[in-house]
Amino acid sequence: MIGLGTKALLIAFSGFSGVAGWASFSAPNWDPKELWRITHDNKFYLSNCFNDPSDKGTHKWTDSNLWIYLIVKGQVSDIKADTELELWAEGWGKRMEKEQAIQPTWYVEKSLQGSVEGDGEPSGFTSTDYELTKWPSPTLFVLGETGGGEENQIFGDTIKCNNKVFGFNDSEDYKNYRLDKVTFKLKNIDGVNAHLKDKYKGHNIYSIEIKTSETTGLGEGIIKWADNFKPIVIV
Repeated sequence: MIGLGTKALLIAFSGFSGVAGWASFSAPNWDPKELWRITHDNKFYLSNCFNDPSDKGTHKWTDSNLWIYLIVKGQVSDIKADTELELWAEGWGKRMEKEQAIQPTWYVEKSLQGSVEGDGEPSGFTSTDYELTKWPSPTLFVLGETGGGEENQIFGDTIKCNNKVFGFNDSEDYKNYRLDKVTFKLKNIDGVNAHLKDKYKGHNIYSIEIKTSETTGLGEGIIKWADNFKPIVIV
């Protein structure tokens, strides 16, 4: 654990120019961005992201370019319904002072769903590496890193992502959810339409379910995929 502090990955509604496209990370490249051939590609890239703090012209900051993605969690040889997935990030960063680099560039691959043992009470208390947060105005979805600090940032504290992939089923203006309490699992799709069955004949077709074990008034369905992003997994 590298110090204490708060960082945030902002999942913004609008796109950003100059960001790599989906095709560079998907094969075959005629597949839609929502489709993951899980036995062909071990990573399902969700969005390219970059750090863009408002005070970078006057303070030290982290210049970064990264991707967030899903992988199969653990060693799994038989991919089927209820196979668990894990959210990761990978990318480059370097410490900047205004527009001048003050540390060499680094490359990091990191799970966004880890937890850290705490020293305080109650016994066995753990904290999460990252939180998923809803911000009210402007409406943004935030991945906040709870470890680090300004001098030890990995990817930065204002990371904006090109694609909106997450949503919430609540009406609250501001809410945090621990990512170490969130699960991503493959689920059978009820009533797969004839077009999908014909197009991917001979394959099993799954959706990706998101649940959180944190207690909320709306239960486990509080976090969801964005309305215009519904991943499909082909095995």
